[in-house]
This record gives sequence, C-alpha cells and structure tokens, in this order.
Amino acid sequence: MDINESVTRGEDQEFFDQELEEYEKTTSMTAAEKRALLKWVRSGHSLNENPGSRYLADQYPPLDFLSCYRQDKEIEKAIQGMTEDQQKVYLMDYMGWNDDSGKEEIA
Repeated sequence: MDINESVTRGEDQEFFDQELEEYEKTTSMTAAEKRALLKWVRSGHSLNENPGSRYLADQYPPLDFLSCYRQDKEIEKAIQGMTEDQQKVYLMDYMGWNDDSGKEEIA
C-alpha cells in the first residue's frame, strides 16, 4: 500500500465515522444493531453500503446496512425451527417466487 492509498483510506474512514455520528442522531437502533453497524463502519464501509443478505440473493433496490441487517434478523427469527425444505419455501415466498409446485409435499 502506498501513501496515497493510506491517506484515502484515512479520509474515507473519517467520512464514514461522521456519517455514522449523524445517522445515530436520527435513527433508532437496538444495542445489537448499533454494535453491528459500528463494526461495519469501522471495517471501512459506508453505512449506506449493502453488506449482502445471509439468506437472499441480490436485492433491488439495494438495502443499506441496517435495513439488510434487520431483514436478515427477521428472516432468521421466522425460519428458526424449520426444516431446510420449509426454509426454502419460506424464502422463495419472501422473495415473491411463488412456485406452488412441491409446496404440498414439503408442508
């Protein structure tokens, strides 16, 4: 890494930290959400960047970090205790992929 890359990263991180400070003033978050968001920002990301869902393919429009985090937590809670096949059906429905074939077999 040359000096220019280091300066740019430092400037980016400064911007991300300021962005987070302003965001925290206007956005309600749980302690867990704050910790996750802080970890994301401190790892060199904008809070507006999409980290990618643990469960869903690419999303359109892309979600910011907190929206994606909340969505994943909602899904995680909903699929808890489901079989793998039930989870697949749930996620397909969640994304609007209503493939009714095979649901009777899985349910």
